[in-house]
Amino acid sequence: MSDMIELQRRWRAFSADRAKAKHHIQELDAADNEEIARLREQIIKRNVTFTETWRTAKADLQQKRDEAVMAEMAGPNGRSAQSILQELGSNNTVWIYELRSRVQAMGALPEQGNVNTYTPSENLHSVPDLPEPEATLSVPAETRWRYHNHVGVVGWLISEDGTLIKKYGAAQTDFEGEWFICDQERNFIDGSRELFESTPKGEITRKVKLLNSLLDETYTGKIKEVDNQYVA
Repeated sequence: MSDMIELQRRWRAFSADRAKAKHHIQELDAADNEEIARLREQIIKRNVTFTETWRTAKADLQQKRDEAVMAEMAGPNGRSAQSILQELGSNNTVWIYELRSRVQAMGALPEQGNVNTYTPSENLHSVPDLPEPEATLSVPAETRWRYHNHVGVVGWLISEDGTLIKKYGAAQTDFEGEWFICDQERNFIDGSRELFESTPKGEITRKVKLLNSLLDETYTGKIKEVDNQYVA
């Protein structure tokens, strides 16, 4: 057979040959896409499992730690919040006084005269017990603030050491452009006293709790981020 005839035959069969080859490629693509889908599902499941496992572990550890702290506070010889913070090396007064409130609600707080009677064990550094927070604090010039862009806490900030709370007046209100700073016992420190006095103590508690849960990634609700001008 001459080259001319062979080439003519191939020319006539070109479309059919191309269609056959294309069908083979499509079969390979389909198989690969199924594998890709399987791998994607596996990745998603693996990450969901990881997130849930560590979220549960964190919540369980937090509960056990909080219960242990509350047990130290309770009873006739219960310890003060500040002595526990000292031993743990923590400055998180929001957390410790929330636990103290829970112990108080249970009616398990010791008499006031006994709250500071705890004596550290000999293998711990001996440090004097700190007094309960004063009514006012000063605001260090180097204070750094933490915040989140979730719509529910815009305008609320907490100091990096967890001791101070800052709130800005909402836009298009009488308090726009104003702010106040208070401590974790809800004592006024600086800024607009009028804004502070018009803000319910319960709202401060709720907002700080929400902000902390967002910052430590324990918040499980839907997050809606917005532009946030209140960042310092």
